[in-house]
Parts: sequence; structure tokens; C-alpha cells
Amino acid sequence: MCTDGTTSQQTLLELEQIVELNKSANLNLPTPLVPLGTAAFHKGKPVLLKLDSLTASGSYKLRGTAHAVRQTKASARGYVAASTGNHAIAVALAAGNAGKPSIICVPSNISFAKLQMLFDAGIRTVVHEKDFKGHRQETAKFHELMTAQQSAVYIVDGDFPKAQETAARLGSKLKLKSIHPYDDEHGFVGHKSIGVELRDQLTELGYAGRSARLVFPAGGGGYGPSALQGCQDCGIEAKLTLVELEGQDCCNYALSMDRYDPSMLPAGITDFYVPSTAVSKMGGKGYQVARQEKVEVLTVSRGEVQSGYRQLIRRLRAQTRLDHVKIELAPAMAYAGLLRMKEIKEDVIVLAISGGNMSGAEADRVMRDYWQASQLF
Repeated sequence: MCTDGTTSQQTLLELEQIVELNKSANLNLPTPLVPLGTAAFHKGKPVLLKLDSLTASGSYKLRGTAHAVRQTKASARGYVAASTGNHAIAVALAAGNAGKPSIICVPSNISFAKLQMLFDAGIRTVVHEKDFKGHRQETAKFHELMTAQQSAVYIVDGDFPKAQETAARLGSKLKLKSIHPYDDEHGFVGHKSIGVELRDQLTELGYAGRSARLVFPAGGGGYGPSALQGCQDCGIEAKLTLVELEGQDCCNYALSMDRYDPSMLPAGITDFYVPSTAVSKMGGKGYQVARQEKVEVLTVSRGEVQSGYRQLIRRLRAQTRLDHVKIELAPAMAYAGLLRMKEIKEDVIVLAISGGNMSGAEADRVMRDYWQASQLF
């Protein structure tokens, strides 16, 4: 939170401007803030859902990515990203919205459902690495596509680290802008604009001037800490709880250190992980805010996530105005963390529904596979 009055006012004006730009850009932002049912109380406090799954890209990622693209589009030839999920969709949509092409590098095991989401974001060209005889031919093809302002999904012959390597190589060769999924400077500022949304929505719901407990999935530590800082910049007295899965607690690990050093963080969870719930390392910007604000980190079990997912789905389906809302496992993880919390001093609870790009059938399959894989260790 800014301590200098002038700087704080400048920050607030910037965040308010971001919100206005988002409103005019057909991004489905701001997202709704709604009570979790008429009797939605936990520990005597009202629970409000921030439905970031309803953005045009289906996740909170669009808020930060759209701002990052706006800040860099003047100098960017195009954009490149390696992702199989929400970040890829947000980059493709934000770049297309700004009239810039993008290359989305994905591993060969990407599901048809995820490809369909990228098509829905405006990408129509699919390129396979197996069609090239070498990097020179590959570079020539993508140079042609970028010159023609044509976006593409690039299916690499390998796993996600291979997709990341490919994205870095193409970005360097073709001079494309890469936006980090959770540790981008402009993206972090864009995510802070959620504070303006929450300030206005809490006022509309009758909670003006009330303190808030934010409960967010941890991920790489970009979403929750940026929201906390944005709330504070907007005058909301807020505290943050991050929730992550046992065995994938990269934020808990990072915050146990006195200084941020990426080389000391876990190399990654490569045996098995639940998609949309974790990354291998915490971002530096989130680390700084979380350390400064003494952010609480809770770890939940796979069983708690399974139970939380089904409970949250039931509560959403029981309400006519929320029965269309899809959720991924990350918000279910945050909900499981909320259920574990013993004491909440703040007046209201804001639970982040961070994304909805996962069907119920896919969520059930992932949880079933994770349960079976976990028995091997």
C-alpha cells in the first residue's frame, strides 16, 4: 500500500482508468460479486463470490493480460505464450483485441477442449512441430504468419517444458513479446484493478467501509497479492489467505525464506499435479507483497478439494442466478481452505472464483486420476 498521499492518489487513478478501459473492451469486466446464497455465512461472516470465471476468457488472467498488452502493443510485433490453460486463452484474446497476432505453444497432449477454447479466443491456425525438418523452417513459417498478422496454436512434440523452451526460442527469433503468467510487471498492475471493482461492489451491497478477508487460490502468488494491494490502494481494509494443495505448496515454501531466490525454490512437481491449482515456483512480485503483509497460507488435502468442489457446485446450482457458473479446481481449493479457517476477524469474506474453463466431467476425471496416482507415493 502506498504511504505517500500523492503517489497513492496517482495509483488509484491508474487503477480506475484500467477498469474503465476494460469496460469498453468487451472483456466482460468487471466481474460480478454475489452472495453465496441467502444464508451464505461462515463463522458468522457473509461470503461473497468474485466470479472471475465470467470474464471473456473464462478466468481472472484476462484482467492482467489485457493491461500488459495495452502497455506493450505499440512496440510489440506480436505475442508468444506457452500454456495449456487460462493464460494461453487470455493472451490470445487480449492480443487479438489489440489487433496483434499471437503464437500459443502447447504440448502434444493438449486436450481437444483446451484447443476449442483457443479457437473461441479467435485463433484459427494450428501448426504441428512434426511438419518441420528443423528450426530454420519453423522460424520461416512463423515469420510468414506474423507478417500476415495471423495467430496460431503451435503443437510441439513434447511436454510443457518443451513448449516453454519453444516459446522462448520463437520469441527471441521473431522479436515477440512474452507475458509471464503470474509475475509480469504490467500484469500485476492490471490485476490490482480488482480493488476498484471490489470497492464499488462492496458499496453497492451495503458493505462500504467494512473490512474484508480475501480467500484466493495460491497458484504462483500473483492473483491474491495483487488483489490485496489493489484493495489497500482503494481504501479497503483487507487481509489475504492463500490456499494451495499439499505437495504443491510452492508459496508456503517460498514465504518460509527470508529473501526471494528463485534458484532455491522447488524445481517443479513433475510426477503428477492437479491442473489449475499449482505452479512450480512463486513469483517475485507476489512474494514481496505476501512477505510484507504477512499473508496467511493454508494447505489443503486432495480429499478436501474433492469435497469442496462438490459442495461449491451444489451451492451454485441451488441458485437460479448462479447455476450457469462453471468452476475449476482452484476455486474449490480456496473454498476448502475457507472451510478450514477457524477464526475470521474481518467483516466480510471474498472468495475468488478464479476460473471456469473446466467441465464437471473433466474435474471428476482429474480428481480421480490424482487420487489413483497419489497412491503410488
